Amino acid sequence: MEAVNHAANMRHLWNIISDKQTLWVQWGKLNLTRERNIWKIKTPPDCSWSWRSILKERNKATTIAIHCIGDGQRTKFWLDPWLGTGTLQDQFLEVHDSLCNKNVRVASMITNGRWTFPKHIRVHIQEIARQAEEYIQIGGGADEVVWTPSMHGEFNLKDTYEAIRKT
Repeated sequence: MEAVNHAANMRHLWNIISDKQTLWVQWGKLNLTRERNIWKIKTPPDCSWSWRSILKERNKATTIAIHCIGDGQRTKFWLDPWLGTGTLQDQFLEVHDSLCNKNVRVASMITNGRWTFPKHIRVHIQEIARQAEEYIQIGGGADEVVWTPSMHGEFNLKDTYEAIRKT
């Protein structure tokens, strides 16, 4: 039963990160996240049990909700999970704090459909640059969020439950 609850809470998280056009998501962005990045907001001490439960799922969700890069405009370089290993801020905290605006978009690292990391940070993020150049294909169009437990990339309760149950 616990895995079902986790999967159900991940549905709410998915709806927020995929920007699903529902009344709940619109209300949540206005009142709960206040338009801040869902991956990085702190859990308020006075929040409801249900909101706290949803926020607890973020750590697991960063590895299964992946931002696929199109033009890079909708994905934040440091704050969104786009490289397949969670958020870069969590992995490179000292580099992030000293080199870049935390809200910089992946698009700022792309020129004419190619990765072009600025020289002043490339030296510090060589591993990120190598992984991006090797594994991330820059596509056309808008960035998309993909839910990896599902074959179709959209949230599915059964597939999410099975993925959680196996871990």
